[in-house]
Amino acid sequence: DEGRLLSALSHPNIPQVYEVGLESGYWYIAMELVEGYTLADAWQLGIRNALPIPLPVALGVVMQTCEALHHAHERADRGRRPLRIVHRDVNPQNIMVTRD
Repeated sequence: DEGRLLSALSHPNIPQVYEVGLESGYWYIAMELVEGYTLADAWQLGIRNALPIPLPVALGVVMQTCEALHHAHERADRGRRPLRIVHRDVNPQNIMVTRD
């Protein structure tokens, strides 16, 4: 279900799902590779080096995360019925920070 719902989303801040399937009894989701660090990794690196994440970068991450969540929350099916997508695990380990 998660893979099918995610594949219905198209937003620059949400990884693209290419395929959802079952192989040898195991379900898989083939999705876009996002190169970068998790927000948790960036945070820990900053702590180790006494360099906090700059405020403009932090605000950008928060704004883009909110934009992606808003897109998911507002998504509807072809009949304009809300998909009622709720991400229940928004945390620094699930937010990627890339060069872009």
